[in-house]
Amino acid sequence: MPVYVYQARDNLGKSVKGKMETPDRAELARKLRAMGYLVTGIREEGLGMGRPSFLSRFTRVSSRSMLLFNVQLSALLNAGVTLIRSLNILSRQTEDRALRATVGELIRDVEGGSSLSVAMQKHPRLFSNTFVSMVRSGETGGELPEILTRLSKYAEEQTALRQKIQNALMYPVILTVLALVIVVLVVTYVIPQFVTIFAQGGMPIPLPTMVLYRLGIVIKGYWYALLAGIVAICAGARLYARSPRGRLNLDRLTLALPIVGELTRKAAIARFTRTMGMLVTTGVPVTQALDIAEATLGNAVLRGALKAVSQSVREGKGLAEPLRLSGQFPVLTVQMVATGEETGDLHTLLDKVADYYELEVDYAIKRFTVLIEPFFLVVMGSVIGFIMASIMIPLFRMVNVVSVH
Repeated sequence: MPVYVYQARDNLGKSVKGKMETPDRAELARKLRAMGYLVTGIREEGLGMGRPSFLSRFTRVSSRSMLLFNVQLSALLNAGVTLIRSLNILSRQTEDRALRATVGELIRDVEGGSSLSVAMQKHPRLFSNTFVSMVRSGETGGELPEILTRLSKYAEEQTALRQKIQNALMYPVILTVLALVIVVLVVTYVIPQFVTIFAQGGMPIPLPTMVLYRLGIVIKGYWYALLAGIVAICAGARLYARSPRGRLNLDRLTLALPIVGELTRKAAIARFTRTMGMLVTTGVPVTQALDIAEATLGNAVLRGALKAVSQSVREGKGLAEPLRLSGQFPVLTVQMVATGEETGDLHTLLDKVADYYELEVDYAIKRFTVLIEPFFLVVMGSVIGFIMASIMIPLFRMVNVVSVH
């Protein structure tokens, strides 16, 4: 008979570990539940427990599919449907193959005696630390349906915020790509034909026309080298951005930019305070909540500041003063956190801060969109003006010569 190693929590939330010889995982899970334990992990002796699955390394699931999964799972559990049955329903219902396969693994793990949080922990690409920690908190407190409802609302808010930022950046990206395509076509096909006409007519070629002509020759003759150079630069920039020093420098530069920096900081604070408020509400300790919420900031400068804040909190200090000393969080955030600590209503004040900064992000995105349009119009107008000058100047000279003769 196999021996299984288990991890569980007792009625007081204390971690319990041990071994037991049972016919299978399901039998061990039943015995542990009969003893009043909340099972958090079971493995056969000699095998690993709680490691990321092979599938999770390659899983790619859209944010829309994950949002639907969260909403539907919380709705089913709130309706009184059992966890296993809810997962089976979602497995049959979802159209996303990767998500269906992942839910299948969740079902097998839960049926084998693992808790939902431990099963989800094996799929870090789909279920973040925030998600897993809140599910674990809901399991411990017996409030899993309520926790999943909060997570569904949180996922909706974060998806909406992310889409707003992506939509704001879409316009300049599309405009830049179109401008580059037009310029390349003009300098490689249109300008050479005009230069040939001017040369045959014995007309001197103006400097703007010659510049674009030479540029077209370089692009046509050495396009492979230019493409390789662009790829090398992008790869080097990506490697630099992934290094700790490079990430820090780029994020510091981002925060220093006039409009983008403001948008980045407000979006990060909105995510941070929303996550903190949700975690504190569900009973997660502040120190643990800080560690989890740190990942939502995204910016290395802000994450470094929050690490220092977390260390100060572990040393027994409050949350508001370390936030103020970091110099990276606005006065409003610090004052609201201080008020929450004084009144014992920290989660409510954190939610209010998140509401405020999400509204500020909306305004910042609108300002960004309003300012970026004329900026790109000026840039494109300048490029088009230069191209037109390189074509029209020799044309006018040719017309003058023809009219004289």
